[in-house]
Amino acid sequence: MLDDSKKHFAHSLAGRPLKEWHGLEEHLAATAELAEGFARSYAEGWGRLAGLWHDAGKYQRRFQLRIGAEPDLHVDERVDHSTVGALIAAERSAPLLAFVIAGHHGGLANAEDLSARLIQTEKRALLAQARKDGLPRSLEEQPQAPPPSWMKDASDHASLSMWTRFVFSALVDADFLDTERFYAGGVDRDLGTRPSLTELKLRLDEYLARKTAGAEQTPVNGMRARVLNACRQKAETAPGVFTLTVPTGGGKTRS
Repeated sequence: MLDDSKKHFAHSLAGRPLKEWHGLEEHLAATAELAEGFARSYAEGWGRLAGLWHDAGKYQRRFQLRIGAEPDLHVDERVDHSTVGALIAAERSAPLLAFVIAGHHGGLANAEDLSARLIQTEKRALLAQARKDGLPRSLEEQPQAPPPSWMKDASDHASLSMWTRFVFSALVDADFLDTERFYAGGVDRDLGTRPSLTELKLRLDEYLARKTAGAEQTPVNGMRARVLNACRQKAETAPGVFTLTVPTGGGKTRS
């Protein structure tokens, strides 16, 4: 067991001793467990990898100085920590996971922007620096997750895009919840009683009925009604991946 001065930390507590800070290994493990639980039904093994790699960049000594692990050497400069995990994913032939990790704070990038980011010399140097500063080899060498059973055609871009967004959602929620739990003193948020999908569907239908009944008969509202009707018709078909391309103001969110 390393003493606190040799540990790496994910999150700090101002004015509190290092032993009370959020250990990086603990955060990675907890986030991996949560993300895997969220993603298991559609991406078994991938949520775990996302959680383990997402904050690998926090092994950089510059990040540890940034959060004050060595008060006498504290620096205020921003430290890019998400690119490191994305580079690991790319090196391990998991390009979709690179999108997820690179964007877990700022949002998903498009392919061109992410590719440009990962080939920059200064960005690639971040992974080398993290390794030098303590990134465990065992973390990088985690067993690769198998492709989902349904992923038979890599040209099915709509399905791949949807899958990536689902894994992204699992990671972001897991990261946020574990961080929140740490700052809440180890107490999980009380989510209360969760309504069933049947109840939520009833609430939504009632809400939409009220909005539709009171809407002025304008061309825009007529188009919104068409969009809603199209969504309801598609909901009766076999499960799958669907796209909804509607201009701003066309009622996509409620539909």
